[in-house]
Amino acid sequence: MLGFEVLKQPPAMKEMSPYGNIHTPHLDGYFETGETQFELEALGEQSTRLTIRAAHRLKIDPVIYWEPIARWAINGNTRRVLVDMKSKVERGL
Repeated sequence: MLGFEVLKQPPAMKEMSPYGNIHTPHLDGYFETGETQFELEALGEQSTRLTIRAAHRLKIDPVIYWEPIARWAINGNTRRVLVDMKSKVERGL
């Protein structure tokens, strides 16, 4: 099992503006990732189950609108992490 807690959130969004870096406080804290665990369970000689548990907090209204978008982003990020892990394992890193 690999578990960790995200202690500092990366910026949620970068404004695209001709005025350079703009701080938008209304975007602070609207989506946070907390505790995450990856658990591997041997199911036999050639099979392994991967279980992922992750805590995400969505604090933006209307949630009914934003939740599907947040789930899409979470799933995409999880997929990207797993592809990277698989690649590294296969290369022996």
